[in-house]
Amino acid sequence: MAVVGAFVYLAQSRFHWQYPLAEPILGTDFAIYMILIPLTAGALCVAEEKNWGVADWHTTLPPSSLKQWSAKMAVALSTSLVLGLLLPGALALAGSRLFGANEGAAIPPMYMVVAFVIGHLLLTSLVVYAASLSRNTVGAIILALGMLLIAGGLIKIVITIVLQVAMSFLQDGPHPFVFWWESHVSEGEIIRPISAGMLVLVCLLQLFAFVCYRRRVLKFGQLTLQVLVLVLAVCLLTLAFVT
Repeated sequence: MAVVGAFVYLAQSRFHWQYPLAEPILGTDFAIYMILIPLTAGALCVAEEKNWGVADWHTTLPPSSLKQWSAKMAVALSTSLVLGLLLPGALALAGSRLFGANEGAAIPPMYMVVAFVIGHLLLTSLVVYAASLSRNTVGAIILALGMLLIAGGLIKIVITIVLQVAMSFLQDGPHPFVFWWESHVSEGEIIRPISAGMLVLVCLLQLFAFVCYRRRVLKFGQLTLQVLVLVLAVCLLTLAFVT
């Protein structure tokens, strides 16, 4: 699809097509890679062990469960990051230079790159957590997509509540604090704490996934506690981002 998009872009530039076709093709291609790779890499590294019946057998090996988990995550996270984010990003940058597109576009600042990397690791860790609760890869992917939908719903609810509260306080016009915030706080100062919050959420997901991997079966109370902690973390992160 990326090759097709590149040739379409060349034809589009040469014949001056009125409606751009290459950009949607390339954008869809990169979106598929950035979503599909975390889903497959995160699900395969844990769920397939249960499907093959070797997950319990691994506990008899000399390395501890923590060392085995660390090795799995090192491979899964690095594979997802390189193939799902760094490689598509490098190809997009190389393509823009090679085909002359976006010649004036600058490389994103480092804090944005770090935020994208942490966000990608967050998505992969979510799939890993779903895989630790599932018996096979398909079930892990479906559960991860369901978690993403629930997280999206929570984010929308928090944003709606914050906006409603803000409108009630700003009926007489913007508060002076709003002007001060817009004039003194830069984009980087907002993105950095958000990235730190996402990193904390990555650590929580990895911790809970390891607990599920080591114990195999969780009690209802333990699983409920994990869900409540994750819901609270998502709500707090969204609240920090909105405000």
